Amino acid sequence: INAEYMGNPSYHSAALSGPCYVIVVAKTNAIADLTKLNGEYYYDDHNYLPSSWLRNRYTDVSNYGHGIYNTETSEDAKKAIKFLFPQISVDSIPTNREARDYVYDNLKKVLVPALTDLAKLKPESPIQWLSQYLLEHNPNKPNITPPGP
Repeated sequence: INAEYMGNPSYHSAALSGPCYVIVVAKTNAIADLTKLNGEYYYDDHNYLPSSWLRNRYTDVSNYGHGIYNTETSEDAKKAIKFLFPQISVDSIPTNREARDYVYDNLKKVLVPALTDLAKLKPESPIQWLSQYLLEHNPNKPNITPPGP
């Protein structure tokens, strides 16, 4: 989304006049391939645009010229998401290594015994059972002693 449109209320309402979706793609050459699939941003009324372009198939050209948009950098994606969906967090998604390290450092000591017991016991309501187990075995649970008489 071009910077000059960010503060334009009519553009914001036009951008949100229909369903809006965020799609995350991750593959080699993802941005180049998606840009090619989407097609050109600007339409020329005198030339036929390929029907294979997503932008040509799913765009209302009377409504700011395009309805499909993709960014070229993660920073641009964060700005566009913040503009279109201000209530959504745009924090970076952790890498597989970061997620694995977090689970290992913070959850493994509690989850492995919990999931082992869950598999052995096979309770009728496994989610409720697991939530109760985690409440009872929370290592960060404060030790509260009721006041004496």
